[in-house]
Amino acid sequence: SSRASKDINIVIEEGGGIQVNGNPTTTEQLAATIGKIVVEDNIKNVIIEAHRTVRHQKVIQVVDIARGQGIEAVAFAKSAEG
Repeated sequence: SSRASKDINIVIEEGGGIQVNGNPTTTEQLAATIGKIVVEDNIKNVIIEAHRTVRHQKVIQVVDIARGQGIEAVAFAKSAEG
């Protein structure tokens, strides 16, 4: 990959929508999306930015899915909005 980023950026939007590195995805597609990046780019770190209205349960679900794909480190970024 030409992108030298060492993290996978996951944004959980106000309505519960998910973006991985800026690309919209769904909870159902999340595992495959993350798994592909782990394999192709050998990136094991995730940064999750969840909107303040997103339920904690949803965030935990995303973390669990990521860890299931071989993610080793999960960090949380403050949402830009709020």
